[in-house]
Amino acid sequence: SVVQLNEKNLVKYWIVPLGIKDWLIKQAGVDCNRIIELEWWQSVKFKNENGFEYFSDNNLSLEEGIINALDTSLAKDEKRELEKILKLESDLIPNEEQALSNEMVVTCAPAQHWCSRSPFDRNTRLWCSWAVHTTSIMEKDKLGFYFAGDTAKPKTFPLHRQIGDRLGPFDMAAIPIGCYKPRFFMHDSHCDPYESVQIHQDIRSKRSVAIHWGTFPLANEAFDEPPQVLSDAVRRAEQKKDSEGKGHGLTDFIAIRHGESIESSSIPCDKK
Repeated sequence: SVVQLNEKNLVKYWIVPLGIKDWLIKQAGVDCNRIIELEWWQSVKFKNENGFEYFSDNNLSLEEGIINALDTSLAKDEKRELEKILKLESDLIPNEEQALSNEMVVTCAPAQHWCSRSPFDRNTRLWCSWAVHTTSIMEKDKLGFYFAGDTAKPKTFPLHRQIGDRLGPFDMAAIPIGCYKPRFFMHDSHCDPYESVQIHQDIRSKRSVAIHWGTFPLANEAFDEPPQVLSDAVRRAEQKKDSEGKGHGLTDFIAIRHGESIESSSIPCDKK
């Protein structure tokens, strides 16, 4: 599919995590000048008055157009480092005053999984998730989308809460719910629906849609089990809110049928 997309010239820029650029060039024949390779917490900004066509400064090269949102070499003290991160991100993500033209910021964020394309290259490329923020002339408020991709929820490190603090809240998120059994084997690479709801809460998503289920037989659960378990996970999350006296706010996290579409809760959310 990557080769076909490239041959039909359907992708203008390929934004990928570290290690994928070389594969795209050698295996798919992608022009190296159209590939943007990012580390965790790095971002790239596109800006155009009439659409997302080129970088904010069209005189910049791809490398110069990349914005590094986490430069630990500039701050040794943890507090100073955090302040620097927050300042860079506030400058990076458009706000109402900056929304003078269409902008799109794509950020490479962490995820927990293993990777390999052969038996001999395990974990030699970066695994990641993606955050996308946009503004436009017509819509001054920035819109945020988070694609969790294929990930587990770490048991001890607050990975997704960190993503929510740095890049959230999000208007919509795509979060995996399937391929989780047996847990002793899958727990380090795939979250179950209960953990998926926790990710939804940690990243502060207004509305989330389930992905990574019902397509390939990769695990021991039935194809139709993940959405059913997700419904129970959402119900339990609501019950927990009630028991903690936090009110009965909607946990907007659903699984939709293959081919169906929905809209962000920040705009009319009727199903199409």
